[in-house]
Amino acid sequence: MHVCAGPARHHDLLDKKFRAYDKSTGELLWETTLPFSGKATPATYEVKGHQFVVIAAGGRKNPKSPSGGVYSAFSLP
Repeated sequence: MHVCAGPARHHDLLDKKFRAYDKSTGELLWETTLPFSGKATPATYEVKGHQFVVIAAGGRKNPKSPSGGVYSAFSLP
């Protein structure tokens, strides 16, 4: 699985989307909308054998959208 914030094209991360793709096929596996755009590198971590991914979302790069500061974490299957 490959996880990215925003579309898979060149650094266009202003749509507030956080997506997971199959790394072998490129198929979109999952998508959610963040409260602010995710202009950060996602990180993964494990707790008691279960994997999670977290991303910081601040939205400060898009003057048309509100900015904030949150970390959003998601459980991976």
